[in-house]
Amino acid sequence: MHKALRPEPDRPKSVLLIDIDGISSRILKSLVESTRKYRLIITRTFADGMLCQKQNECDVILLACNKRQPPLPKIINKLHQFRPEVPIIALGVNISEKYGEELIKANAFDYISVSKYSTELLNRAIRYAILSAEQQQKIIELRDQDALTGLGNRQLFLKLLEDKLEGSQQSSHKIAVISIDINNFRSLNSRFGQHSGDMVVVEMGKRITASVPENTLVARLGNDEFALIVECSPFEDAKRVVSNMLKNVALNLHKPFRYGHNEMQINCSMGIAFAPEHGFEVEQLIHRAVLARQESKKAFETKYTFFHEGLDDKEDLYSDLAPEIAHALRSNQFVLHYQPQIDVRTGQIIGAETLIRWNHPERGLLYPDSFIPLCEQVGLIVPIGYWIIHQACMDLNTLQKNGIFLKHLGVNLSFRQFGDDQLVPTIKRILERTGVDTSVLELELTESTLHDDENHIISCLDSLSETGLSFSLDDFGTGYSSFSLLQKLPIDTIKIDRSFITDVTTSDDDAKIVRAIINLAHNMGKNVIAEGVETQNQLDFLVEQNCDMVQGYFFSRPVEFSTFKHTLQHCAEAV
Repeated sequence: MHKALRPEPDRPKSVLLIDIDGISSRILKSLVESTRKYRLIITRTFADGMLCQKQNECDVILLACNKRQPPLPKIINKLHQFRPEVPIIALGVNISEKYGEELIKANAFDYISVSKYSTELLNRAIRYAILSAEQQQKIIELRDQDALTGLGNRQLFLKLLEDKLEGSQQSSHKIAVISIDINNFRSLNSRFGQHSGDMVVVEMGKRITASVPENTLVARLGNDEFALIVECSPFEDAKRVVSNMLKNVALNLHKPFRYGHNEMQINCSMGIAFAPEHGFEVEQLIHRAVLARQESKKAFETKYTFFHEGLDDKEDLYSDLAPEIAHALRSNQFVLHYQPQIDVRTGQIIGAETLIRWNHPERGLLYPDSFIPLCEQVGLIVPIGYWIIHQACMDLNTLQKNGIFLKHLGVNLSFRQFGDDQLVPTIKRILERTGVDTSVLELELTESTLHDDENHIISCLDSLSETGLSFSLDDFGTGYSSFSLLQKLPIDTIKIDRSFITDVTTSDDDAKIVRAIINLAHNMGKNVIAEGVETQNQLDFLVEQNCDMVQGYFFSRPVEFSTFKHTLQHCAEAV
């Protein structure tokens, strides 16, 4: 496990050819070597090929396939087990279009028939496969790295913590989650300026990293907040191990920080939660580590506190809303707001995203963050999801009856709805009863959806796509979607998360990520929507990068349906 993400040194690109019968080796050896760009490795069995793939840094695999060989999907899946990021190009004597589609569904990147071999065709296929894999890897690397400190960021931390927790259940290891931040960091920024605050955060990351064992993950979760994952064996006294480590961390953090001619003394607070005794859920462990950290702040000095049951957060302002959710659904207290999506080429509104709100009779308009987690806890997120789809269909019908036609209308589909075995028939009934124009309706999935059962997701989306529905992938770049799975899903549009757009004109890393996502999406024949556009400079950057659509406060906040309809009518009259 690495504390910081570092690029691998350049090396010659390698092509692994797995060819049992030798039908392709004679031709391909001369074609590949004639370019002088690649190092060719040839094996005669699939077993040798998998061993070679596991031991060598191959960049692309050429897999010669004949019908009398073992089932190809199983072979490709086995090859992907070791290095899922390595693209596989299938080769055969005469691959039909139908058989080629089966190969692509089996995770092959491309396929070529022997009769069509040529230096130009082969080089183009290899080059495109390597380029696409590199773009995907670059997105992952940039996405996982904190731009300021070079350490892992929140997304990487959450993913690795989830992996560690899963592994600990088998090995009986204890996992310590540690949360660290600076006391009165806002005051430090106000006194010395933001640049000094950044300097302290960078130095803080270095000191924490230097104070812990090599296998400890150190990540920056945001602002001055750092988090650590420490794995303790079943035979260790976990509290003693963590205490000794944090004493060393505290000693290093207590040394003065220097900024120009200024010398600053800072105090830090640290909180620790353990799995399994404090929970096995990622968010629960982090939350409890934060509660322990907040308890440490009462000492007004650098200190660490272990979580205990008395620290449970009993002040949740919205917990009393839970009993009201079912009544709110029955009495139509939920409403949809719409945020316009703009075609950057024409400047016209061509679509919108639907966003749920709760029109609470006493508390006023409530936003999703205050009630969606409660909906999940009480088991009502699935019926609320169906209500959103139904209401969006009715609103879309209203628009079309008034002569207003959108290109697409996005409706969020919760990943929890895929756990409902009635998902497909229920949505089909909604579409049939409302008579909605399904060519306009677009269901938005988040990357977390792709963590579930791959075959089940593909089956659901394939069935729903038969109705004319289209699909988009929301918050792209913040999760861990599989590139090969993305190829197999009927996704038409990729939405770039607002977290990358916020600093796209001031952060080189965010700019690189956005460019890479746009290029990747266009190479896959998909449209791109950028979320969270708030400034002219952000818009100008996205136009320059050939982004297809944008949405954000620069154009409009999410508005109630009547306002949205009026805006569309006004735009139509202006044209």
